Amino acid sequence: MKRILVILMMLFACVLNVHADDLRRFVPADSVAYFGWECGTSMGDVYTNSNAAKIAEKIGLEKQIDQVAELIGKIVAEENGNPQAAMQVNMVVGLIKSLSKTDVAIYVRGGLRMDIPIEVGLICKSETEKAQLLGSMQMFNMMSGGSDQGIVQIIDNDEIFGMIVGGQADAGLQDYGSHDAITNNDSFKKLIAAGQSKAMIVGMLDVQGLLALLGEQGVFEISQMQGGPDPIIILDELGILGIDSVGFRAGILGKDWEHVTAIFTEGERKGLLKNLETDPISDEDLAVVPMTATYMQVVKFDIAKLVEGIKQFAFKMEPEAESQFNQGIAMARAMTGVDVESDVIKQLGNTWAMYTDPGVGVPNILGICVTNKVKDGSKLAATIDKLVAFANQQITKNNDGPMQFTIRQIQEEGMTIHTLPVMILSPAIAVKNDCLIFALNPQAVMVAGDQISSDNGTIVDNAQFDMIRKQFAGQPLSSIMYADLQQTAPGMYQQYLQLSQMAMTFSGMGNGNDVVGLIPPLNRIMRFMKPMGGASWTNEQGYFSRSVTPFPTAEFMSPHGAMMGGLPGAAMGAGIMLPALGASRRTARQMQTNTQMRGLHQSLVMYAQSNRGRYTNDLYDLVDGNYFTIEYILSPIAGKTPPKDFDVWSSDQQRAWVLANTDFIFVPNLKEDLNTLRVAGFLDPEVTGFNGGSIVYNDNHVEWHNGENFMKELEKIEDQTGGMTWQDCIEATRNPKPWSEEEHKKHKSKLTK
Repeated sequence: MKRILVILMMLFACVLNVHADDLRRFVPADSVAYFGWECGTSMGDVYTNSNAAKIAEKIGLEKQIDQVAELIGKIVAEENGNPQAAMQVNMVVGLIKSLSKTDVAIYVRGGLRMDIPIEVGLICKSETEKAQLLGSMQMFNMMSGGSDQGIVQIIDNDEIFGMIVGGQADAGLQDYGSHDAITNNDSFKKLIAAGQSKAMIVGMLDVQGLLALLGEQGVFEISQMQGGPDPIIILDELGILGIDSVGFRAGILGKDWEHVTAIFTEGERKGLLKNLETDPISDEDLAVVPMTATYMQVVKFDIAKLVEGIKQFAFKMEPEAESQFNQGIAMARAMTGVDVESDVIKQLGNTWAMYTDPGVGVPNILGICVTNKVKDGSKLAATIDKLVAFANQQITKNNDGPMQFTIRQIQEEGMTIHTLPVMILSPAIAVKNDCLIFALNPQAVMVAGDQISSDNGTIVDNAQFDMIRKQFAGQPLSSIMYADLQQTAPGMYQQYLQLSQMAMTFSGMGNGNDVVGLIPPLNRIMRFMKPMGGASWTNEQGYFSRSVTPFPTAEFMSPHGAMMGGLPGAAMGAGIMLPALGASRRTARQMQTNTQMRGLHQSLVMYAQSNRGRYTNDLYDLVDGNYFTIEYILSPIAGKTPPKDFDVWSSDQQRAWVLANTDFIFVPNLKEDLNTLRVAGFLDPEVTGFNGGSIVYNDNHVEWHNGENFMKELEKIEDQTGGMTWQDCIEATRNPKPWSEEEHKKHKSKLTK
């Protein structure tokens, strides 16, 4: 369903051409939010001569929207068992189509009434769609009861119509003129000036005005009244208080489509805003991209700086977070031999490049290659070797299923490529000449390695790229993107076709044949394909991002669109990567559980050394003795968290909670004997639904057993203890008590073997 809605939104975007110039005089200058557009009819020749209009006509866009609406209605009706669903969907789509043929301005500002905190206005202008839209507004008013309370005012002033919610009673539509309308709002004027096209779609949020409005309503005081942190301090640390306004604007530039996003700032930039400041991209930064690249993007972004900022923010908000973070880093270092922060994160540079190149032989997103100029390539390569060795060790130990995976090594031109063949992908990573290379197949890594070590020309020598780059001349670019759509469109189009069929056939959203004809033939849009590009930069006014494409949504015909939220990229990522990600998350949780199990048993051994070689049967003795924190008795698989006020509880309350909530079970009355076969403890089978678990043996080695093997291993406890079952161990862990003389006689001979 979501995928079909995305298609509908993409189609709808092609019809919209926005500005609503005439309507802005009815929007007050003190609006904290504004969104407006002008329809193609109102734009006249500007729209008629654009690529957007020609494509809409060429592919029969309105018919496409009707087909999508019919498909959505059918799916909703089947899923909900409601035959009226299709009619309801068609009504919504009809409303959207009417809005696409109407000039619209929407605003939000602080309310002028004592009983309503905000005022929302919806102002429209249309001759052909007025009846339907005005009828919908009147229906909303009737259903909400707004007119009875004077909350909703319906406006009908010849061509101008709409409704105002929360406005002054009987105030009606106000013409604010040039002085008091939003066109005289400083943030709005800066946003309009940020682009070169005639603004068609415009959206703006006055952040400072919104914060002031929220403050007037006492929103920030609620958190403090409930004992929470001061939201203003949090907003300041994040840098949000330094944002004046944010906005976007889009419009037709000649025949093309321009889109601009802006974050206007004031005062000192802190928190997230600080990360936007970086040195500009140079020709040297671009040299890692081949001259023949059909898509490329270079971004300046310092991950180490971002991580450090997040750390400091977290430590300031939660003092205990620092020790927990350091414990996590230390634990990971003990397991892998790698300090994630110093050996990985701080080794990364701030220049990232990604591209696709015909030399890879994969003309779509699967052929993409990512590179990063690192600080010390030799050190990072050694770190990767350690991580790969550790990962292979864990995979071998924990993977007893039918599909066996292992990370393989390929020696190629002075570099070691590590690759993991999974399904149709073979993600690969390598380091060459102080440059980290990552791709979804080894061939792309090899192409990147050749580019780094040879002098075959760079993207700077590409005439089409140079043409795109000149559009952003004079700005200190922190990112730049280029795509030759004539080259990238065929490969992306093929993925569109395959994934649209797969999505419908395998997701249970109806018959796969329902999508036949939804995607127009490629030849109908190919003549509109040409080089496109975008860039971002930071200056004294704020942060800006601008792109110029042949028509709205054209970026989806390049890997850039797929990675930035395009339908094929999302579907492919979900279909291919989610199973692998799920497996890696499971493995990580299993590894962490094994680590905690080993740590708990080590605590028992340390306890025994001061207690005549005997383990305690009461886990709370170890918590109370500060052998470990209470988090250690909770497996990450279970997803439980300890109570925040645990430290102020009484000892009896703490003990009851520990015994009731521990995910780790131990065999009672054991002694320290280094028996490699004796089960000393195990993960409560209920944590995994009896589908595998961690077992620690009395020599302190830990194993993860999958499926039935786990339960078979637990059954050995009965023989090892002289009749005590694993269920008895759970009871003894949760309700520890001294054995009777009879129980001692029954189990002693087995436990001392």
